[in-house]
Amino acid sequence: MKNIPSTPSFLTRITIDDLERWSFEPNNIDVSNGPGKTVLVFNYTNANPSDTPSIYISYYSYYQDTINQDNIFTGYFNETTKLFNIPIVLREKLFTRSLSYNLTSAPNPIPSSMINMKFGNDALLNVTSKYADEMGPVINNIIQYPKGLINIGDSETMNIGWNFTITDEPSGFYNGYALIYSDLDPIPYNISFSVFNAIKGNEFNGEYSITVPINGNCRTSTYRIHFVLFDYLGNLATSVANDINDVSTPQAINPFYKLYGNPTTESLLSIQVICSMTQDIYPPKLIEFNINSPLIIDVGSNDRRFSANFTVTDDYSGISTLFKNNPNLYFMDYFGKVFSMKSNFDSITPDGLLATYTVDGQLPFGFGIKGTILLSIYGIVDNHFNFGGISTSELERRSQPYLLKTEFSLDTPVLESSDRLYTNGGNLYIYGKRMGLDNDSVTCQIDYNDGKGYQSIFIIFRSSSILQIKTTEILSSYIKVKIVVNTTSSNELIIYKYVAPNPKRPTLPALNCPGTPQCSNNGVCQTSTGECKCNSLWSGPDYDTRLSYRYTNEIPLVTNVSVNIEYFTKETEITFANKELIMLPSTIKYTINLSTFNFTSKLNTLQLVMSATIGTSSSSCSLKSFNNDTKNIQWIKLNIDQQSLYGKFLDVAEIDGFTTIISNTLLDSEFETKDTSSQLQTYIGINIPNFDNIATLRSRLFDAH
Repeated sequence: MKNIPSTPSFLTRITIDDLERWSFEPNNIDVSNGPGKTVLVFNYTNANPSDTPSIYISYYSYYQDTINQDNIFTGYFNETTKLFNIPIVLREKLFTRSLSYNLTSAPNPIPSSMINMKFGNDALLNVTSKYADEMGPVINNIIQYPKGLINIGDSETMNIGWNFTITDEPSGFYNGYALIYSDLDPIPYNISFSVFNAIKGNEFNGEYSITVPINGNCRTSTYRIHFVLFDYLGNLATSVANDINDVSTPQAINPFYKLYGNPTTESLLSIQVICSMTQDIYPPKLIEFNINSPLIIDVGSNDRRFSANFTVTDDYSGISTLFKNNPNLYFMDYFGKVFSMKSNFDSITPDGLLATYTVDGQLPFGFGIKGTILLSIYGIVDNHFNFGGISTSELERRSQPYLLKTEFSLDTPVLESSDRLYTNGGNLYIYGKRMGLDNDSVTCQIDYNDGKGYQSIFIIFRSSSILQIKTTEILSSYIKVKIVVNTTSSNELIIYKYVAPNPKRPTLPALNCPGTPQCSNNGVCQTSTGECKCNSLWSGPDYDTRLSYRYTNEIPLVTNVSVNIEYFTKETEITFANKELIMLPSTIKYTINLSTFNFTSKLNTLQLVMSATIGTSSSSCSLKSFNNDTKNIQWIKLNIDQQSLYGKFLDVAEIDGFTTIISNTLLDSEFETKDTSSQLQTYIGINIPNFDNIATLRSRLFDAH
């Protein structure tokens, strides 16, 4: 008998001592504005030009156990340099640091820490970024719909839900899903949505709405919303609790972190529904169970199909018809391993008290190999969240089907899966069972879906559970592969071509600017923002006035605060927090820096109050105007006769060196300003999120002429 090799021939055996050369060219990659590229150039003793070494880049050190296929890069032997090259593409906006990686090898992968000890700085894979983003999207505010307690009558139907705002800069929110749990139902509503579902705004700051229907045939319960959100770079934010001891799961930021710590805002995450219908306290019951497939299944063949139907009843509230509440059929083998199939809703009587479900699917290869599989049904749910089920012993007692017999044939090859199939083809590994021993005759056939049908392809390597082939360029969306072991053919494995994600951003409609005509013919409308870029010597929201002003400002000194004031005599373009700003002649720009503040909690925020006053010795007319949202002030204008004071506020700041969304609130009612015909005063609260080192608020702009 042949000895089984300790290392499969398709996996290169390399140790740290075998490495002769190692360098990344370049090894300092800027990923500020897009993906970065580099090439790993290396060599090792006893190398074979047919080797295809690979490297795995780990972006997050805290979940090394999870393998992201997008971060595996495979190389080739460069015949010119006689060295191995692995081209690597790094995702954009990573924080500046040295990345961890592993060289794939047998018997164990070689970590970057060991390679660094041998090759020093040449082994460092450094990334730099001026605008890093590894944080997922955030829920900025949320509103219940409808508000308060909800009372619903027996025959009513209504929608409940939430309207909410998602912010994410600089990458932008891409997609995610909402999970809505009831305190009586452990199975949530799962509602997927994306930036294209925004009812207002864009990927950086957009408003969304999620609703679910509630029928009056219900039981009083409280519904709570959770989110799993991703931005365009794949950064995750989730409010679904993870086990903090599970290192394979990233401890992502909670998108509700801005709402926690305040009982009022936390209460907005749940909605209580009061149902007037008398409560049903009895669970539904199974009354009939039929198996439609053979009672003996060959779990070693390619046909392991099982099908059945069953009927359930509920005497009062009726059977729930929500797909999430469809029952599950459970299979348990001799070793206690459990497999389940979710049923599909088939029919229900007009009164809703009797429902039929079907089950149809394939059992796993080899499941129940010892000859017996026990059956049970659980998760039968009525409209009042009573859960019913039936055990194996109870099925047997009722003379219902309660077990399956199995057999296990030994001659049928089974193809199960493969590695990724790329457009340019190349090495492809296919996995399965009983794919041939050393003395067997094994052939592989491939159909490129090009109209030529199946054709033979050379097998580079094979064992009883894996084979390696090399495909040509893939022009279709998928290929089909099968093998023949001796004279027995396998199943047909369909392999879809991998297409790298390329998420599209929404095309925003052109926005109109204020003024008639737009910008009062004294500026150019920026259709992407709905704001005017004014001509020289003009300002205001629609640039219809010339301005002059006097300004006073008081800031309570609760931390080290420095204010730099810059006066512009000519039009100047500056950049702040990734935004281009036009400073017009006679504009004063304020740069406010706050040093470390001793927050008592990471959930606390800080509000900096600015005051502006305009007045004359005598006047007959005064006017204060601002945009409609007092909780998110963008501009304010104070007019007394021919004198005007105009202030413009940005919604971003630089917090600990990162661009961050902020808001500005009108506080005139809190400070009880006393406006007269000769004097106007306003107070604006700049709402600063929690920070560690420094907050820069250069976004406060006052223009006057």
